[in-house]
Amino acid sequence: MENIFEDERQHRERGQKDSPYRSKMRRFKDNISLLTRRRTRSQSRKTTRVVVPTFKCLELISHDERAQTYKSSWQGCEVVVKKCDIWNERPVMEELRHEAMVYQVLQSLQGSCIPRLRIAGIADGMEMLLVTDFVGNNICQEGLEDSDQEKIRAALSAIHDLGVVHGDILPQNIVVQRDGSNTRFYFVDFGSSWIATDHTDFQQDTIALERLLQHMAAKNDDLEKAGSHNQ
Repeated sequence: MENIFEDERQHRERGQKDSPYRSKMRRFKDNISLLTRRRTRSQSRKTTRVVVPTFKCLELISHDERAQTYKSSWQGCEVVVKKCDIWNERPVMEELRHEAMVYQVLQSLQGSCIPRLRIAGIADGMEMLLVTDFVGNNICQEGLEDSDQEKIRAALSAIHDLGVVHGDILPQNIVVQRDGSNTRFYFVDFGSSWIATDHTDFQQDTIALERLLQHMAAKNDDLEKAGSHNQ
């Protein structure tokens, strides 16, 4: 597997004709470098190669114009695998590379507000992979208490505190992990994220989240009313 931060590959891509997405991603990389300079100074700039992961029991979660997403088992843990063909799905590959860099910026939140990134890179020169821990199912069918809503707001606020705008606040991009009385919420899918240049950039996320929570609360109320009428 080829490390996503390979300098030679980046230089070749910069020599190609710019696309709007590539220009956006380059600006994103520049902003990331400001946030992660201290950490990256201590990291090796050499390309690293590892054994290509062998995933067990790939279960398709979604397959649309974006990456194929699977639930699987790897190294004894449940994981989510996003992958695409690097030759035939170039825009999707760029989005996955972009998402992997966002995970690096949000490294301190991995395992608490976002899933832990296991590995990201190009496998066998054929597929771009992004593998994260599977932490739970999305909230599409969830009934949310007031305390749940506050936890979701807190998770998004923590992401904003590190300068990242999520950019795609949808119920399928928020997952829940319930363990008895301990409930955690995680944001996923950072393919549309960017580094904020002004505090007003975060308003898009905040407004979208409040609309989502209001919609889900109204939906829960309707279900409760329907249930009481059927009794």
